[in-house]
Amino acid sequence: MPAADDQGVAEAASVTEPQPKEQQPERRPRRRIARKGHTENEPEFAQLHETGWQAGETPSLLDYAQTAAEPESQSLAALEPEPAAPEPEVIESAEPGIQEPRLWSDDAWTVRVIRDENGHGWAAEIQRSGDTEPALVCPWETDRDKNPKPLDGAAFDALVKAAADMRRRQELQLRAMLHKSVTVQTRSAVITVTLDIVPDEDDSHALLAAVDESGTQLAEVRVAPGFKLSQRTASAWVDSGYRKVERLN
Repeated sequence: MPAADDQGVAEAASVTEPQPKEQQPERRPRRRIARKGHTENEPEFAQLHETGWQAGETPSLLDYAQTAAEPESQSLAALEPEPAAPEPEVIESAEPGIQEPRLWSDDAWTVRVIRDENGHGWAAEIQRSGDTEPALVCPWETDRDKNPKPLDGAAFDALVKAAADMRRRQELQLRAMLHKSVTVQTRSAVITVTLDIVPDEDDSHALLAAVDESGTQLAEVRVAPGFKLSQRTASAWVDSGYRKVERLN
């Protein structure tokens, strides 16, 4: 009987005891390989290969996330614009001259609103810097109360332009008065005779000169400032061999 009992216990144990499962083969993580020509996440794969995979280790998800974040931060830093260079400081210059209702000036011209010669109206006096006399004096407008209108930038520019034109005409007229020339035809050449008056308060005089066609000066003598240059006097001087002029007038 005891033998039968032992046999029954053994059978029961064989029925109830679970059979051990077959041991499953260990799965190795699949290695991700970037395709040729595929540039996405290349810095991440290269860095993981150098650090973990080359040593036969499998990086964790945390390691992968940290590694993948580094190139992104570096790329973002590279994309950040460089600080712009400070612009040079511009110093505004003060307004030149004076700008008042009856006095307006700059570096070259001055305009004054003054009483006219009769004392019944107003006039604008325009004078160039360095000159002793005004270049132009013209009537100036008044309001209903007979007071002069204030000067402004537009009026100043217009008055200066008129004075500059007047001054230019005066210079041309003065040059025409102080410089004269005539042409003398000789047998061998064409000679130009010029007369230049030198307005000197202490030693006023004139210079009579002869120049050929090439511009070479042939002669020059000093004459009185009242010398009258004409075709006759010029020809007489050339025919005399450019002698000293005494009584050619």
